[in-house]
Amino acid sequence: MKKSMTRDIEKVYTKSEFVKKLRRFADVLEADKKFSIQIANERISVPKNAIVIRPLA
Repeated sequence: MKKSMTRDIEKVYTKSEFVKKLRRFADVLEADKKFSIQIANERISVPKNAIVIRPLA
């Protein structure tokens, strides 16, 4: 298994732009598809079989 890299990427979005990206991410997760996003010239992909884990509070 490939080791994950830790990275900090910052990009400023308007509220409506951020909501659109989150909505697209949610739609893709529900459809069991791969999600890709480019932030600050870096492409990040979430595979369709990714497991989303809720952090402990």
